[in-house]
Amino acid sequence: MNFRKTILIGALACVALPVFAGQSADGTPPWRPDANAARDTAAGFAISTAMVVNDVATRCAAIDADHAAAANAARDAWWARNQLMVETANGYVRYLQALHQVKRGEEAARTFYASVFDDLRAQSDESVAGLFKDVKDERATCEHLVAAYTDGRMDLAASDDQYQILVAMDRDLKTYRGIQ
Repeated sequence: MNFRKTILIGALACVALPVFAGQSADGTPPWRPDANAARDTAAGFAISTAMVVNDVATRCAAIDADHAAAANAARDAWWARNQLMVETANGYVRYLQALHQVKRGEEAARTFYASVFDDLRAQSDESVAGLFKDVKDERATCEHLVAAYTDGRMDLAASDDQYQILVAMDRDLKTYRGIQ
């Protein structure tokens, strides 16, 4: 009986060890989603656009109560339509962070994640500043932006190339999570 247990445990270890070591039971490396410059750009686009939407809503809400209501409703409508792709972009950055952690350690992974979001924050701050640069009538600018966010002209899908990459990334990340 002990011999049978030992053989069974040994056989299970031979099958399971490669899986835990990053290979499938047949010795092939596991499938992973692509990480490339196009996906990096699409993820950055989605996350920085979300930051801009939030910042514009905050800035426009400071004008008065009517602008606050309209800006918050526009932001909420934008998020209702775009949340999945923003979450996908964040999931992709988390995936890259995990790759950094495996290759370079936990501290390097934290630094990577923080630097990505610092860069995206700077990019979105610059975008918001550009939207309001040399504006003589901030109310009119806010009304124009709120209308664009409300009617979908500023949705992620409005940039077809980036959106298609986000859709593919979402599909791959869902597949990858299903394999895990």
